[in-house]
Amino acid sequence: MSLLLRKFSRSKWEFNLHKDVGEFSADSITGCTRTQSNTLSVWQTDDSNFDSESTKDVIAALATSMDAPATIDVIILDANELSGLGVEIEETLGNTVYTAINSRHRDLSHLNYASLGVVSRYIVEQLGNESSYKRITKSKLLEIVMSRVDQPNTFAKENLSDKWIQAIERIQMRC
Repeated sequence: MSLLLRKFSRSKWEFNLHKDVGEFSADSITGCTRTQSNTLSVWQTDDSNFDSESTKDVIAALATSMDAPATIDVIILDANELSGLGVEIEETLGNTVYTAINSRHRDLSHLNYASLGVVSRYIVEQLGNESSYKRITKSKLLEIVMSRVDQPNTFAKENLSDKWIQAIERIQMRC
């Protein structure tokens, strides 16, 4: 099973539940599936369980690319289903400080008007299955990242943004 994890804004997509793709909100498509070079960034995971180490690793990698810790929503997409719908998936190296996980980055590629509609419809369909998405609070995201800081084959705290370092140090001072 090849699964893909994507950060998304659940509140923008829920508005589209029970609507035809032609009636989807432009904000969810333009604001949440913002493409670059006709690609959409996703991360490969081995497990649909958001609490598995494999999934936490990709969440941590994704988080380290963020400027600061924040509450995020993530969704699991099935690569085989997307491929079956005609969406191309390419292996591309991620760009995070968690270099051991960067090889698990993928791009939904060669996207155009039609294929972006396919991806949008698929995201809305996944929202019909509560086990396909999860809100990760800021504190939980910090916990996931902190559990990997300075561990073998992960990343050093000093390689994170200043806001991440400050948030981690605030927590460490409390302990």
